[in-house]
Amino acid sequence: MAFAEFLSGFATRGARADMQGERMRAAAERFAGLISSPAVLGAAARAQSRATLFVQSGLHHRASIELTADEYLLGSGDDCDIILRDACIAPQHCRLTRARSGFSLRDARATASQPIRLQGTRRTAETLESAYDIGGVVVAVLEQVSASSTAGRVERPRTLRLFSCALLVGLLLTAIAFLAARRLVEPQLPDVAGRIARGAAALAAQGFPAVRFRSGPRGELEIGGLVADAPEQERLRGWLARTEYRDAHFKVQSAAGLIDQVRHALAAADLQIGFDNGRLRIEGTTRALPIKRRIRMIADELQGVVEIDDRVAYVDMRERPPKPGPLPVRIRDVMIGNPSYFRTDTGAQYYEGAVLPDGAVVLAIEASQIHFRLGDKVVVYNLD
Repeated sequence: MAFAEFLSGFATRGARADMQGERMRAAAERFAGLISSPAVLGAAARAQSRATLFVQSGLHHRASIELTADEYLLGSGDDCDIILRDACIAPQHCRLTRARSGFSLRDARATASQPIRLQGTRRTAETLESAYDIGGVVVAVLEQVSASSTAGRVERPRTLRLFSCALLVGLLLTAIAFLAARRLVEPQLPDVAGRIARGAAALAAQGFPAVRFRSGPRGELEIGGLVADAPEQERLRGWLARTEYRDAHFKVQSAAGLIDQVRHALAAADLQIGFDNGRLRIEGTTRALPIKRRIRMIADELQGVVEIDDRVAYVDMRERPPKPGPLPVRIRDVMIGNPSYFRTDTGAQYYEGAVLPDGAVVLAIEASQIHFRLGDKVVVYNLD
C-alpha cells in the first residue's frame, strides 16, 4: 500500500513537473517576442498577413498597391513611397507603419488644418479593413489575416471577461445618460438644410460665388467649389473658422492648383487645359484610350466642384480620307467624353439618341465601335 502511494505521488510530481516545464517554455516564447527586434517582428507580421492599400477618392481613385514593406511615407512629394498628387495632400503627409497588430496611420506634418480621421473599420473572419480621411482623400487598408495569427492567443479567465463586460456596459450607460442630459440643457443645432440656405447668402457676401455648402454622403455639412488661387483658399478657411460653419468638411479647390493636378494626372503634354465660362476645358487629340479613362475618372471626382468640358478627340481621321460607314454618313472623328458624339465629313454632329437622315438611331458611342439601330437590326461600325 505504501509502495502504491509512493508510485502515485511520484506520477503526480512528474505531471506537475511537465506542466511547469510547459509553462516555462510558453513564458520563454512570450519573453522572446517582447525582446525581438523590430525587423524580426515585421517579418513575423508579414508572414501572418497580407495587406493592400486602396485609394477611394481623389485624383487616384481606384488605385491600389500591395503593402510589402514595414513603413511607407505618403504625400505629394517625389521622395514619398506612395505619391498622391491631390492639392489637399502635403509633400510629406503621413506615415503608414506595420506593427504586430496590423497597420497604423499617423500624421507626418508639423502643423495640420485637417487632422487624419479614422472613418471606420470593418472586420470579418479573415480580413480587417480600416478607412482613413487624410485631409480630403480617403484611403483604406485591407489586411488578410491568417488563422495562425490568432492561434496563440491566451484565453482570459471567465471572471475577468465578465468584469470587463460589466465595466463596458457601465461606461456605455454613463455615456448615454451624459448625452441625454446634455441634449436637454443645450440648444439643438439647426438642420443641415437650414445651414446650407443661410450659408449660401453668407458666401456670396464674402465674394465666393463659385463656392457652396452641401450635405455630405453621411449627412454631414461640406463646403465645396472653386476659388481663384491658394490665398483665396486661406481667406475662406479663415472666414469659416470665425463662423458657425467651422465644422464643415473643406473640399474647395483652387483653379490654378486644379489645372496643375489635372495636367499631372493626365501626363499628356499635347492636351490644352484651362477654364472657359466656369468649366474646366480639356481639348486636343489622342489615340491613347487610358487618357480618355483618366478624364472620366477626373470628371467623376470633381462632380460638385466644377464641370469637365471634354473636347479630346479619340479617333481623328483628318489625316486620311474619311472612312465610309454602313449608313449614309462618312465619319471624320469621334469624341469620347461627356457627352460623346461623332462628326461627319460635312461637319454634322451626332450624339447618342440622335437620328440619321435614313432613320437610323445612334445607340452607343464607344472608343472602338458605334452602335446604330436601323429598323429591327443593330448595326455595329468598327472604328479600327
